[in-house]
Amino acid sequence: MTALRSQDWKAAALLALVVALLYLPFYSGRFTSTDELAVFEMTQSLFESGDLTVPEIQHTGLGPSGERFSLFAPGQSLLALPHYAIARGLKRILPATVVDDVRGRDIYVQGTNRFGGRLEIAVVGSFGLVATALLVAAYFLFQRDLGARPRTALLAAGLLASATYLGSLSSYFLRHPTETLFILVSLFALRRWHLQRERRWLWIATSCASAIVLLRVPSAVYGVAFGGALLTSGARRFGKASGRDTLLDVLAVAAPLLVALASHAALNHYRWGTLFASPMTAQSAILDHPLWLGASGLLFSPGVSLFAYSPLLLLSPWLLWSLRKREPLVVGTVVAVFACFVLFVGSYRHWPGLWTAPGPRYLYQSIPLLLLPLGPWLEGKPARRSWVWSLAIPGFLVQLGLLLTPWSATVAHMGYAAMGPEGPFLWSLASGPIPGTFETLFVRQEPGPWLWKLAAGWPGHPPAPLRAVGWLGAWFIAILPAVWALRKAVNAAETADLASEPPGRNE
Repeated sequence: MTALRSQDWKAAALLALVVALLYLPFYSGRFTSTDELAVFEMTQSLFESGDLTVPEIQHTGLGPSGERFSLFAPGQSLLALPHYAIARGLKRILPATVVDDVRGRDIYVQGTNRFGGRLEIAVVGSFGLVATALLVAAYFLFQRDLGARPRTALLAAGLLASATYLGSLSSYFLRHPTETLFILVSLFALRRWHLQRERRWLWIATSCASAIVLLRVPSAVYGVAFGGALLTSGARRFGKASGRDTLLDVLAVAAPLLVALASHAALNHYRWGTLFASPMTAQSAILDHPLWLGASGLLFSPGVSLFAYSPLLLLSPWLLWSLRKREPLVVGTVVAVFACFVLFVGSYRHWPGLWTAPGPRYLYQSIPLLLLPLGPWLEGKPARRSWVWSLAIPGFLVQLGLLLTPWSATVAHMGYAAMGPEGPFLWSLASGPIPGTFETLFVRQEPGPWLWKLAAGWPGHPPAPLRAVGWLGAWFIAILPAVWALRKAVNAAETADLASEPPGRNE
């Protein structure tokens, strides 16, 4: 196990900044779905009135006192409060013309659902960029911990950010990046505890794993895989540790879990009047879809296959096989997590995840896990890099098309809504969401990024190409020193690695 140095942590922080800035020009500044709106309304309510009540929109229900609440867990809404506060602060200090530029076009869906045209929406929606950037930074640190060189770890992290489904979903205010960040950190910490037996890592692992239920209730299925890994690791210690150490280990597992369950029960009682039953858990009634159909669609259909949106994952069997002997706990947990989510989501009646976003969003958490061995694997045979690039380039093009094209425009242009979420387009190579995205982009010529909209103008806001160029210039001024600092930090980490190697290691 590679000892993480200060240079690694600095490089990870700078990597998060660079990734967030790289995604920024593609950000639309608006919501695409009622899922995002329902989470945002909780953020707004928490900031404005200190409660969780929301207006009557989709994905909400009435509590026992007649107040309306979102069906979703409030974890991300709470984490997004700083973004809302920043938006409020910017409103006070920025000129009105700048606020008008940033807030974008007024967008109302189904009458009263406001998806755009507010500074708060534009700023809070960028939470997805930040969460994805932090996820990529955590992945970089995991690569280093698995023994990858700093530059190779950076390459692997860059491929994850640009050539997989992480890129296209970064522009959404969905909870998948956040829950995946917690999953990745929990596995990182569990591995550290497994190897070092430092109890602080056990606290971190169980705290992150337990908190997932407060972010997204269905993802509690992760607990099956995490619990199995925890028991497997703990079995090695059973009978060898003192009674005091065993008691403290049990406390490190039980305390975070009890806090998370108690918090979930308290929130549930506040909103629905019950401890655990809720409109969200009631959706277990629609876990009646033929598993073979959902699982085959998630894995093999051109429209929603995990591998179609992230071609690099085609290497995952070889990647995991290469790491199986050295890291059996990591590999076993990754396989278990992937299996748990495929089995769970495959039996869900709405397994494609439409119409919120294109692609296999319900299997999002599997992507960085299945690619965990990428860094160490790249340091093997030189020919492996050519295999990686042959899969990364089409993956990058897929992300680029999805980032440039509004998903709602693709649905309308291709007529998907009339076919239903399990329509034949999911199995079509010619008219599925990926080719449909590019057809929509070139035929309708209405890219979705905010900068493009600013240059083209919208009703009540004349075209402002010069201001769009000015914003792009400001972006360049911000990202260039960040990239230079990241390069410097990675080089310093590489130098420190070489200096710590025993003489003759590479001879």
